[in-house]
Amino acid sequence: MEDDIRVSHSFGRSYVDVLSARRGDAKWVTDAVAYPTSVEEVRKVLDLAMQQDLAVIPWGGGTSVVGGVTPETDNHRGVVTLSLERMNRTLKISPRDQLGSFECGIFGPDLEQRLQARGLTLGHFPQSFEFSTLGGWIATRSSGQASSLYGDISHRVMGLTVQTPGGEVRWERPIEEATGPSVDSLFIGSEGTLGILTDATLSLSPRPESATYRALLLKDWKDALVFLQEVAAGPVVPAVIRLSDPAETRLTLAGREAPLGLKGVLERTYLGYHGVAQGGTCLGILGFEGDRSAVDAGWKRAVPLLARAGGIDVGRGAGESWRKERFSLPYLRDLLMDHGLFVETLETGTAWSTLQGLYDALHSRLQEAARSLRLPLFIGTHLSHATSHGACLYLTLITQQSPEGVDEPFTTLKRAAMGAITSHHGSLSHHHGIGSMHRPWVSPLWEGVARDVLWSMKSKLDPKGLLNPGKTLPLRPQP
Repeated sequence: MEDDIRVSHSFGRSYVDVLSARRGDAKWVTDAVAYPTSVEEVRKVLDLAMQQDLAVIPWGGGTSVVGGVTPETDNHRGVVTLSLERMNRTLKISPRDQLGSFECGIFGPDLEQRLQARGLTLGHFPQSFEFSTLGGWIATRSSGQASSLYGDISHRVMGLTVQTPGGEVRWERPIEEATGPSVDSLFIGSEGTLGILTDATLSLSPRPESATYRALLLKDWKDALVFLQEVAAGPVVPAVIRLSDPAETRLTLAGREAPLGLKGVLERTYLGYHGVAQGGTCLGILGFEGDRSAVDAGWKRAVPLLARAGGIDVGRGAGESWRKERFSLPYLRDLLMDHGLFVETLETGTAWSTLQGLYDALHSRLQEAARSLRLPLFIGTHLSHATSHGACLYLTLITQQSPEGVDEPFTTLKRAAMGAITSHHGSLSHHHGIGSMHRPWVSPLWEGVARDVLWSMKSKLDPKGLLNPGKTLPLRPQP
């Protein structure tokens, strides 16, 4: 039983993690799993780690898809995975201030249920929502599917308590302050390399009075991007802005005779009356939330923009069906892997002006890499998050599993994708984080003084380098 617990806390949820676990191919297995129930117990684990030279891997829900929870030792004597799942209390909810404080081990559904009961919402619904924790969201700078309206998690953090080997760091600011540089913000997105997040204070929103999600069909990807940029510019900002390219649209519709009602609508209405080639059709999801007047105003503005883009409104039923099924993709990935398929995702973000160039480069380089492997490759892409400034591209790659090991074709495709991203102004990650998988591409982003400053902070907070070694941070400055 203890061995099972150790193994289950040694893998995240990337393709490499899942396939390695299935094949029993563990490069690292954590030596122990600790379940603290209080800050005092977290500190005891850190003190023991300092005394015994043990690496400490923070664990929320273990949903990292970039190697963020891999138990690497970095030459320490052993590894302890520190699970915060028993630290899940509500510390305070203030409807008047629209603030809430929670321990960081609380899972997404529990957090939202407690807020909804008080007439509030965090509005943070990543695809991992069912299985991820508040601390994991903050540590990875998570972005939920309704981020166009609610912002990503960094916009919501008003306070943090962090335990480090060098001591406790605590701050809370319910309103912005002009009190010098904000060192505390570095903990957001640090992926457990600077400290263990034990509780957080969050900015909340009123539970929406009304929410309307509708599915849209557009005849061309490029025209659809123009439409979505106009919608994202407001003045009423949607909660969800999502668009599948033609390949992903075909995959979505192929397995649905009816749950969304989209295939029949596509054939009878859109193709029949608009004469659009099926190969170019894109499926979009647009959702507005808030008070009824804001939702109505949002749709009143969106409808003529949709018509100008040559699109049609499929209806609310299809949009609501997507909303109910939006957390189902991880289950589909596992089913496809059962049938010998490689299924991996990657994401990046950039400005609207460079989005199409990044899209084209990713598809071109990934297909070139697949040809070098002599493998067919399906690439389905959707725009998953958008603001007035730019958007996120989310790619799903499907090909054959390699019988030799778990690294191919993953390594070849990852390198091709990252090459396209770094040469076309894309972010290394929009919301998945860096972990260990993206770390080779981080160092060029942190050069000279910036890298030295970051490592100075690391050496002060974690002088022995015990916290989540091998993740996120660029290479150490040369002595």
